[in-house]
Amino acid sequence: MADKKADLAGPGVSTYPEVAKILPDDYAPLLPPMERMKALYEIKSYIETNLCKELNLQMVQVPLIVDRDSGVNDYLDRDGSRTPIEFNCGLGLDTPIRAQVVQAATKWKRMASPSSAARWARGSAPT
Repeated sequence: MADKKADLAGPGVSTYPEVAKILPDDYAPLLPPMERMKALYEIKSYIETNLCKELNLQMVQVPLIVDRDSGVNDYLDRDGSRTPIEFNCGLGLDTPIRAQVVQAATKWKRMASPSSAARWARGSAPT
């Protein structure tokens, strides 16, 4: 891709000036910012719940943080442009755990699926 920044933004992502061009001049949100966030969460939750129900999927929770040596973040981006976020954790441990923020749920799901704890009779949809 010629413009990596545009690729990372993804489709539908725009700037405030671009959004302002398409909104009516007299536009005013119906809800304050925090209420809008709550409403968006409710809509997202409704869609996820009912889509999973209709498609016979089971939601599974993906870990947010893993040990650096877990391999979850290995080879996500061979050109090195997406370096995982690392930090020490384990307050009080003699040797802190070197942790990373999970970068892609898909690799975690591939790693978890063969384990006995993650054998599903139905499909799964990572969150």
